[in-house]
Amino acid sequence: MPLTIRALAQRFQVSPAHIGNLLGEAERRGWFSQKTARLTVSEALVDEFEAWAAGQMAHYDELASETRKFVGLA
Repeated sequence: MPLTIRALAQRFQVSPAHIGNLLGEAERRGWFSQKTARLTVSEALVDEFEAWAAGQMAHYDELASETRKFVGLA
């Protein structure tokens, strides 16, 4: 499936206008640009995503640890 505004809107159950607004803001911030058929993603966006993903993994690890203690597996 191509990555379109409509496909993203359906996936996240929001309006296409909302997706368009978010993508427009991201482009204005320089997070990506599309001058040809290729999309260029900024290093800042990649760094931000990596930091977010690491935080999510740490949070999950903490939740899993607490769950194991709760059910007596720790």
